Amino acid sequence: MSVGDAYELLKSNGYPRTFVQKLLPEWWDNSLLKTSSGALQFALIIKQRLGLEVYFSEEGSLCLTEDHFTARFKHRKNTHQDELSVVKNIGKAAASIANHIAPEYSKLPNTPIELRKHIMQKTNCTDVNLEGLLEVCWSHGIPVLFLETLPRGAKRMTGMIVNHNGRPSILLGFRHNHKARQLFVLAHELAHLLLGHVNDETLLIDEDLDSEVETLNEEIETTLDSEEAEADKFALDLIRGRHELSFAHLNPDQPTELAVFAMQESEQHGIDPGHIIASYAFETMDWPTANTAMNFFENSGEAINCIKSVFSEKALLENISEEAQSYLHMLQGS
Repeated sequence: MSVGDAYELLKSNGYPRTFVQKLLPEWWDNSLLKTSSGALQFALIIKQRLGLEVYFSEEGSLCLTEDHFTARFKHRKNTHQDELSVVKNIGKAAASIANHIAPEYSKLPNTPIELRKHIMQKTNCTDVNLEGLLEVCWSHGIPVLFLETLPRGAKRMTGMIVNHNGRPSILLGFRHNHKARQLFVLAHELAHLLLGHVNDETLLIDEDLDSEVETLNEEIETTLDSEEAEADKFALDLIRGRHELSFAHLNPDQPTELAVFAMQESEQHGIDPGHIIASYAFETMDWPTANTAMNFFENSGEAINCIKSVFSEKALLENISEEAQSYLHMLQGS
């Protein structure tokens, strides 16, 4: 098989040669493509690391074909689902490996209030925060990864949930570092699973949770996909315990006042204070005040490091090869 033809095929499908070579094992040498065994090995690596289904034509050319996964996309109006095929395939590949580094999947309570109680009891916390939700996901066999590394120009997703062989995995791709924002995205993706929106051998991609703005404003519009609205409501009930937030009495441009209000509401109603501040920002669009208020809370802007840290702590990496470990670390930008 020609080296040039193999890489040209991958490039035409959204995988530039530089990106593919970054994903290949250290021992790989392109000269191996000139042998039958090497070509077969290359095809296997491409399937495992790029999530592509490949076969060889009668002439010996490498070809791509559709896989058996059912992919569902929640994307922007100006995005075609084909533009998300790269992140879909890489996410699927990462999830198939991640299934081996988490405990056996055990079901969680499928109502937001019962799940909220379960999380707070298990983590000994007074609210549902990012660290606690990550810990409970991992302890129930749901690995959570941050998908950092993608080919240049590839569309990113906010979140993705993959259900493979009855094992769910969640991948986050939202490049926002506030823990409150990542908490909502993770709760939203988990809601899709618990609400039955994802069957076996199915993946669901949320390209952009624009609905987060509408939901945190409590103005779920009829344009929202019904499943997205259900997942949003589940996430909010999980985080807030169905408590209604009101910011009408707060003075604008007063970050200290907002921070004090968030602490008081958190203590009284068991709501993550960062979530309260984020909700204020979405409702009032007063982002400067919210961003300053967020700084009163230690490590509130370390969300991505938090996701990676919990991965390092909880992942049973001894269950997979060193090559597979390197692959997962590379995808997460480590």
